[in-house]
Amino acid sequence: MPANVETYSEDNRWKNRVLGNKRASNTFDTKAEAQAKGREMA
Repeated sequence: MPANVETYSEDNRWKNRVLGNKRASNTFDTKAEAQAKGREMA
């Protein structure tokens, strides 16, 4: 089942988190990297 993934900026890092989770699943230096990984996770 596809996950709803949120990409957001925090502490000068881009992060992905599955909605409902409290912690980020992964972090990146750039928004583009975070978005690409978020799409894979979704």
